[in-house]
Amino acid sequence: KKILEDKELSLAPAEELFDRSKMEDLIKRRFFYDQSFAIYGGITGQFDFGPMGCALKSNMIQLWRKHFIMQEQMLEVDCSILTPEPVLKASGHVERFADLMTKDIKTGECFRLDHLIKAHLEKIKSEKNTK
Repeated sequence: KKILEDKELSLAPAEELFDRSKMEDLIKRRFFYDQSFAIYGGITGQFDFGPMGCALKSNMIQLWRKHFIMQEQMLEVDCSILTPEPVLKASGHVERFADLMTKDIKTGECFRLDHLIKAHLEKIKSEKNTK
C-alpha cells in the first residue's frame, strides 16, 4: 500500500501542497475513524468513528439539516446504506460499470487504474508547462 501511495503521490502534479497520506495517518492515529473490524482484517468500505469523528459527523449533519431542511424546506429521509446486488443488477450498474483496478499484492488494497493514469498524465503536463 505504501509503495502504491508513494507512486500515486509521485505522479501527482508538483503544485500539490496537501499531503493526503500524512492527513490520513494523523486522523487515524487520533482515532477520528478506523476501518470496521480492523483487528480481524477489516471490511473494505466500512468505517467506525471515534469520539472526534462522531463529533465532526454530528456537526456536518447539523449544518446539512440547517441548510436543506430549515432554509430550503426539503424533507429528510434515512435509507439503508448498503445496496443489495439484485438492485444494482436491475439498475444496470453491474453491467455498465467496469473500472479497471490494480491491487497492492502486499496489503490487498485496490486502486482505480484510470486515477493512476490521470495523475501520471497531469504530472507530465505540468512538467512540460514548467519547461
